Amino acid sequence: MSVVGISLVKVLEHYLTPQQYKRYVRDRRNQMVSPQQSYNAALRDLSIRDTEAAIFNLINVFESEPKHLPALHLARTMLFGLNKLFHEAGGDLQKSKYPNINSWRQKVEKQIQELELEEQRVRNEISQTETKKGLFEGLFGGAKRQQRTAQLKQRLQEVLNELAQLQKRRTQAIKLVQIQEYANIVSLILEVCMFPARYSWLAVDEQKSNEPKYQTQIWVG
Repeated sequence: MSVVGISLVKVLEHYLTPQQYKRYVRDRRNQMVSPQQSYNAALRDLSIRDTEAAIFNLINVFESEPKHLPALHLARTMLFGLNKLFHEAGGDLQKSKYPNINSWRQKVEKQIQELELEEQRVRNEISQTETKKGLFEGLFGGAKRQQRTAQLKQRLQEVLNELAQLQKRRTQAIKLVQIQEYANIVSLILEVCMFPARYSWLAVDEQKSNEPKYQTQIWVG
């Protein structure tokens, strides 16, 4: 049963990416459980910090019973907690710099890839410099080689330090992207359940797509 013909699953199918839809909605055809059972499962999931599974079970609740009060309260509590977690993880600061947190994550990933290439290049040069003594290196040639090796090792340490910092940022970015995704989906779920009329256009479009199409027949007498 859906409020004024609005199916939460259909709304999610419209707004989520195919990958997100597969993760959060999955195959509901075999979900022969009651809204209360799904609500209890969501509570259990949250107790073990499995937010994704909790969202899945809340979707099962609201698709059958959009005004399930305990589940609505739980969803609001989840949204409050996710927003708080986002703030505590430094999300507000990063959001002020990057409108899209995911774009920041992608930038960090690119920087890491560039530094990893730089690390490999420096290591290769160190290896070549240490083994390249040559037959006619001479007294001063050996000193130059040692100096160059020392410079390269210093550069390698700088690269490793930068990589360590960027990997910490990547961990933070991945965490923030995931929290934001959870919050966005829970917020959408709440909006659909509390203000279904905002999505009535989706029900109309679905009805039109399901209407039988008749072909014009020309009779020749």
